Amino acid sequence: MNAELSIAFAVLCFVTHARSAHTITGGTTIGSDNIGDTLVRFNDRAHWSHGRITAIRMLCGQYLLALSIQYNGQWAPQHGFWNPECATNQTWTPVYSFGPDEWITRASLTGEAYVSSVTFTTNKQQSLETCGIPATSTTSISVLEGGKLEYVTGMSGCYFDRLQLHWSDFGNFIG
Repeated sequence: MNAELSIAFAVLCFVTHARSAHTITGGTTIGSDNIGDTLVRFNDRAHWSHGRITAIRMLCGQYLLALSIQYNGQWAPQHGFWNPECATNQTWTPVYSFGPDEWITRASLTGEAYVSSVTFTTNKQQSLETCGIPATSTTSISVLEGGKLEYVTGMSGCYFDRLQLHWSDFGNFIG
């Protein structure tokens, strides 16, 4: 084996070991427990297996309406907002791209029957704009969780009826 190939193999082994050595846990599930026939289930685990989150973009209105996540430079299918008649006054956030040494370490979420709002923060202390209007009723929940965001799962229709963020223990923690 030549030196360049040996180094490439060593790096691949290290990255593979580093990814497999960290535990992935699902955070709090935000949203409704009702499962309707019109809702679309999604799970980005297969996209995550291709690599880390490299960019994110959100469609915002009264609620978090849609979420697009890029894994290792490739966009996964958009989640949420499948019908333009779902809501008015919606706007896309800019595409937030992350360098090789930046990732999402924290999420602040509110919701009740839907995911009302989300705010992400990176390990570089970049706080992405809040998407949606934070829920403030006495029956709504508010969570702050973190680690290193690896992928998302849930159910969506016009809004996010259910959203769960999956975190690894790699990187910064809330503290």
